[in-house]
Amino acid sequence: MTCRSNRRSSAAPSGPAFHSAPLGPAPLVPFVLSVLTVLGFCCAPRFASAATLTVETDPTSAALFVDGRFAGVSPATVADVQPGTHLLQAERRGYAPLRQAVEVGKDTQPLRLKLRRLGQAALTITTEPPDVCVYLDGEFRGVTPRKLGDLSPNGHHLRLEKVNFTPLTERLELADGEEKTLDRKLESRSVDFYAAQIRSAPNRVVNYTELSHLYLLQHRFDEGFAVLSKGLHAAGGKEADPEETRRLYAEVGKIWEAQYDFATEAELEQLRPRLKSTLEQAALDDPANPGNYEALAQIFRQEKNLDGALALFQKAYDRVTEPMVKKQLEREIARLLLQRAHDRQKDKEYESALAEYRTIVDRFPTASNAASALLQIASVYAYRLREPEKAIDAKLEYVRRFPDSDQCPNQLAEVADLYRRAKKYDKAIETSRMVLSQYPDFDGRDDAQWLIASLCGGYLRDKERAVEEYRKFIELFPDSDRCADAYQQLGSLYRQLKRDDDSQRAYAALVEQCPLSQYAYYQRRSQMDRDRVRQLGQDWAEAAKLVKDKEYDKAVEAYRAFMHEYPDVYYTVVAQQQLIALSGRYLNDAEKERKEQRRFLELFPADDRCRTIQYQLATGYQRAKQYEDAIREYEVFLRAYPDDDRCPTFLSSIGSFNLYYLKKYDEAVRAFRRLIRDYPQSDSVPAAYRYLGGVYTLMDRLKEARECYNTVIRDYPDSDEAYDAWQALRR
Repeated sequence: MTCRSNRRSSAAPSGPAFHSAPLGPAPLVPFVLSVLTVLGFCCAPRFASAATLTVETDPTSAALFVDGRFAGVSPATVADVQPGTHLLQAERRGYAPLRQAVEVGKDTQPLRLKLRRLGQAALTITTEPPDVCVYLDGEFRGVTPRKLGDLSPNGHHLRLEKVNFTPLTERLELADGEEKTLDRKLESRSVDFYAAQIRSAPNRVVNYTELSHLYLLQHRFDEGFAVLSKGLHAAGGKEADPEETRRLYAEVGKIWEAQYDFATEAELEQLRPRLKSTLEQAALDDPANPGNYEALAQIFRQEKNLDGALALFQKAYDRVTEPMVKKQLEREIARLLLQRAHDRQKDKEYESALAEYRTIVDRFPTASNAASALLQIASVYAYRLREPEKAIDAKLEYVRRFPDSDQCPNQLAEVADLYRRAKKYDKAIETSRMVLSQYPDFDGRDDAQWLIASLCGGYLRDKERAVEEYRKFIELFPDSDRCADAYQQLGSLYRQLKRDDDSQRAYAALVEQCPLSQYAYYQRRSQMDRDRVRQLGQDWAEAAKLVKDKEYDKAVEAYRAFMHEYPDVYYTVVAQQQLIALSGRYLNDAEKERKEQRRFLELFPADDRCRTIQYQLATGYQRAKQYEDAIREYEVFLRAYPDDDRCPTFLSSIGSFNLYYLKKYDEAVRAFRRLIRDYPQSDSVPAAYRYLGGVYTLMDRLKEARECYNTVIRDYPDSDEAYDAWQALRR
């Protein structure tokens, strides 16, 4: 469940539980403040209750964790630490992580930690011939001779390329502080060289790719296409290397799109039909190799000839007898039908699109595209044709057909909302109760309970029932930001029921439990000095005007001053959000943005938006290709919000980063295994097994690789990953 931030603590209130959706207009506020209410609610900072722990590091700006929970960026004072022994961790990019047990008491002295800088590795590369392009971990790093410094001490993937020479690839292991020197010689590429390579190793697809490429550069088109045809045949063999096969089909795409200079426009007009006929013949010669069909389908898509692509795949489907290939071709046909239906929907041909979607569902009922088609049917009925009853039928059909899908609780929740829109309030309540009872780990359970309460109070006009549902909301979801709304609604409902004492208790609980909420501000405003209220509005308006005038540095100072002057009002949290936006969106300073994000997490740890901010921290590092930092932030998210529906995706990302970029295969295995163990019902599990098979293959643990691939085929036969696993086992 989502943890939200207008709460003073995560403990449930000692009095009656409350919950609500607004029943009437909110109290009026000064205009400049009311505009801001759309920004949401927040939760109070965590106040010290036992002891504080002050930590300083050299260097500063290290991420601090106490017992695995993010506690701020050094220097920092961690409040509300229980006396006793705790595990303190300090992490900073480029430095060895520091972990130590600390004894915390009321008289604990500030801790000063010295972080050890990692000895960055260096790599010097010389080649014969010189001027060779250097790619490290897929990124271009210049030409030889080349010295690369500040490299992380772990595994790296090196690729050296030069026109008319054979590319050289190898895996490097760099130790902490190591300065490695490489001297490599590249083999000259020639027609005779590759012809000899093909004769000696006819199953090596890469040699056909390189030779056909060389022939095309020399304008020897007949010979180039003849070699390409042989390469397509070799790609369907059991001994074909998957990476070499991928490169061959990538070369086909480059030829079609003329991504390198090998022909004039007039020549390309003649060569493209020839490329299509070469692929078509390869498909006829080897119907069990869907790679040819996939390449052709991509060409048809670029030509916007989906009918041609469908005819091609249908022809392949009729010829193939291998069950696994037949399954894969079914998925490809379903994808193409889905694309054609999307195109018709975009052209507002809704009835035709609906018929196409239904064809997919009826013809390929177990394919993943059937699930997508059903959701599209529901979307067209709900938002285009305005027929909520038919949209409801489609969503309920989805839940029946795909009961194990991660999407089922979302679809039921949307069904409840569609019933609300159709004014079938009892049905909406009944469906919301199904969400609550059948999906105890669903992140949206609080929304379901909220809908029940708001329908009872707002539409059914059953005040007594609404009171019970709002009380139930707070009892079930005491950390929700909506608790503030619930208390506010309870106060209003009790007043309407002439239960004035209960009303006053509800308002008092609102102020006590949700001190930084918008409604708490309304309740306390009558007790505040009028001049201070007026000054608060003016200070906020001045900060907002600085943003509008693009005086961003001054705006930062103004928001900081606002937070210092008004530390205990609703708009304090909004101000910190503004500081994040100013640093990232306006000042374009990623480091400052991260600093402000961490400050938000430190000041308002119970705020619902913390999980979004933590996610943004991780994805920010991911976009910057700082994968070790991204992994660290994803791990923080996983520890803080283990029930979040995105956790399986984040574990998959951690595994992929370790597999493809950091080359830490043991860590990749651990991440994928955690995904399978902790989230066994996730839709990401088949892909995790497939990834594990690939990692184990790279580690030469072939028995375990086969076990993983066979698990995918046995337990998830209708998934795309099943076909990938089948191909891997063939090789």
